[in-house]
Amino acid sequence: MLSSPRLRALLVGAATLCAAQLASAQVTISQVYGSGGNVLTPLRFDYMEIHNAGASAQDLTGWSIQYASSTGTSWTVTTLPAVILNPGQYLLIQQAAGTSLPVGTVPDGPALDKLGTVAMSGTDAKIALVSSATALTGGTPLYSTSPALVDFVGIGTANWNESAALGGTFASANNCPGMNTAIAVFRRGAGTVDTGVNKDDWAVGYPSPRNTLTVVNGGLTGSGTAFPLTVEETQSTRLLFTPYDAATMAPTAGLTVTANLSAIGGSATQALVDDGTSGDDLAGDGI
Repeated sequence: MLSSPRLRALLVGAATLCAAQLASAQVTISQVYGSGGNVLTPLRFDYMEIHNAGASAQDLTGWSIQYASSTGTSWTVTTLPAVILNPGQYLLIQQAAGTSLPVGTVPDGPALDKLGTVAMSGTDAKIALVSSATALTGGTPLYSTSPALVDFVGIGTANWNESAALGGTFASANNCPGMNTAIAVFRRGAGTVDTGVNKDDWAVGYPSPRNTLTVVNGGLTGSGTAFPLTVEETQSTRLLFTPYDAATMAPTAGLTVTANLSAIGGSATQALVDDGTSGDDLAGDGI
């Protein structure tokens, strides 16, 4: 499909309801992190991310992303901005910040595309992408009875997942892996893999939120930090960045990496080295 929500063909047998061959959603939930602002976390905010894996642009006007606890039956709705999400683009929805760490001790992350207020679980959740702003009904929605449902992921110990939402029997073994303080969950293939089974479509990785400014179809993501994060004038800080293959979340050593430091008075093409000099700990390790 191109511009409408996910199309699902269901075959009704004498005693069972099963999903027929399915068309993948064009726009999918692509990354989730729920421990922002907790002790030992790399970012101050929880977030959700969506991705346009299709071949045509999608108008998100009137759409929402909805959150429920792992066993919850009610949904918290975050409306999406009225933007056109082009093929290959990501959209970042920033949610609530934890209160364990003072502001400034960890990064906020990249610029958000939408601000929400959901205080997410750091381990388990149910998240739905919906082509309306009307809250879903009940904790176990079905595509067949919720026509605005576009995508669904059950994370960790959630009591529902995508294959169940498609009409299959719920099995927790089909859930997406759980999150933790240092771990976000990613849709494989840089947000493009969609078989209808969460365990097969999702993997864990270091939190690396992407927004509408992220390079389209780059195939790469990355995690970075500065230490110390806050410095006074004339003091030095060390910038660390690790590029990853977005499909597998495996480190990719041997790349040429530059950083745009113009916002803090530096070079717009500052080279970052992986040769054991200039603050780099180990040559050739991809960091």
